[in-house]
Amino acid sequence: MPDQKVHYFSLDNREVFKLKGVTKVETFDDAEIVLETNAAPMVLKGENLHINNLNLEAGELTVIGLM
Repeated sequence: MPDQKVHYFSLDNREVFKLKGVTKVETFDDAEIVLETNAAPMVLKGENLHINNLNLEAGELTVIGLM
C-alpha cells in the first residue's frame, strides 16, 4: 500500500477531535462538519462544534465541541 497517504484521527473525552489527512472542508456549522480526507469523505456530527485549528498544507484539523 505505498500509494496511500497517512491519515489518522483521535477523539478525547468526546470533546476534542483531531484529524490528520484532511484536504478540504466542504461545509460546517455548530452541528455538522463535512470534509474530505486523503482516504474518503467524512462527516462529523455533534453539538457546539467549532473548528479550533485548520491547516490544509499540513492536512491537520482540530474540532472542539461535543461529538
